[in-house]
Amino acid sequence: MEVTEKVQEILNYYKVQNRPTSYVFPILLQEDLTAIQIDNRRHKVLARCNRKLKEIAKIAGIDKVLTTYVARHSFATLLKQMGTSTDKISELMGHSDVQVTMTYLKEFDTEALDIENRKLLDL
Repeated sequence: MEVTEKVQEILNYYKVQNRPTSYVFPILLQEDLTAIQIDNRRHKVLARCNRKLKEIAKIAGIDKVLTTYVARHSFATLLKQMGTSTDKISELMGHSDVQVTMTYLKEFDTEALDIENRKLLDL
């Protein structure tokens, strides 16, 4: 997949930090972690990210609760609204099965149907 200019900037930022690990981002800070340590670290980093997203929402005046889940769902929904195929969205999201993506987009499908249904009221 293409590495855009913005993505490259982010990668460069972390690369120059010369951490003693082969991982790009400072999530898993060492190589020899157990499965439980990896899960605990992932949970801690995800919680921190969600706290920061809530701060961003407050600063931006967004009344919704922002989380990484909301960000992923918004990403998928916007692509679907722009006409991107479900297969491509599934691949972009890293889903192993397109059914997972279809479940993700089910809420969008209901909303789209509601919009179409409301058109009848305007006749």
